This record gives sequence, structure tokens and C-alpha cells, in this order.
Amino acid sequence: MWKEVGLRIDVLIILNVFLHFGFMKICLIIIILFVGTSTYCQISLSTKLLQADTVLLISHNMRSRSTNSIVDSSNKKIKLLELIVNDKLNENMVQERLVLSTKEIYSLSKILTYKYKTQRIGSISGCFDPHHSIIIMKNNKASFIDLCFHCLNYEKSKDIKDVEIRDDKMLKLYDFFKKLNFKYEMGR
Repeated sequence: MWKEVGLRIDVLIILNVFLHFGFMKICLIIIILFVGTSTYCQISLSTKLLQADTVLLISHNMRSRSTNSIVDSSNKKIKLLELIVNDKLNENMVQERLVLSTKEIYSLSKILTYKYKTQRIGSISGCFDPHHSIIIMKNNKASFIDLCFHCLNYEKSKDIKDVEIRDDKMLKLYDFFKKLNFKYEMGR
């Protein structure tokens, strides 16, 4: 998003170029500016949520990024599944799912984007064993925020840049999942 000052400077530059190069060239320059920069601009998480085709909450089995491991009866490590495979949610992992309504998406967006008060909340374990995720679907591609309510840590897909979940924000997310009747791995 352009800031007011940046917009004024850009408009002045465009007007100056228009005076020097003419109408057709300025149209080409504007197209290049908008198309060229749109691929590099990161939309905000709030916008990403509101423009998504589907936003869902899930609870899921232990996944490959967990610090824990599972062994079989012969003491061999069992390979854990990935949450997202080929830009799609791995349905084999899902225990519970809920497609969010518009009202619920607004509530989630408010939780994820509010300015939190820094607090020191002690983690009750040193794990990273997430079992709850926010899945954002757009054009058949899944983005995610994977949450561990035990150690109060998270992981996100690379395309989500502007989120920080600490302290009371994680507790608000826990309450949000609880309010929506998630049961799997919700004990603390």
C-alpha cells in the first residue's frame, strides 16, 4: 500500500515523465510499475484472510516438523507426514476441521493483527508439537499458520510475512479454537 508521501512523489514523477515522453509511453510506464511491483508486494495477513476463497481451522496429527518422534514396535522411527503437500492441505492428517464464516474470519483477523501487550508467559514445555492450524486457501493453494498451544510457538508458510504470535495473542487463539468447539489436543 502506498503511503501519502510516497504517493505524492510517485504522482509528481509520473506527471514529469508524462510531460517529457508523451501519453503512450506514460501508459506503458504505469503498466510496468503496477504489474512489475505487484509481484513483489506482500499483501497484509488481514487482506489475505479477507480475500481468501476459504479459511479453515483444523486440528491435526503430529507432523514432520514436530520436535517429537514416533517409533514402531521394532523401535524404528516412523516418518511423519507434511501438513501441506503440493500447495494443498494433507487431509490424511486432519482430525477436526471448521470452515470459517465471514464473521469468524473477521474475529480471527482481529486476533492476529491486534497490537499485543508484551507479557512473559511461561511455556509449560520445551516442545514444538503443533496440532492446530489456520489454513488459508486462495486459487487452490494453501497457506498456513501452525500453532503449538503447549509451548506457545508457531510456524507459518513462507508467503505469510507480517505475523508475530507471542504471549497473549497465542492465548487468544487458543480461546478462539476452544470457543469453536475444538477438542483434539486442547488440554494445557
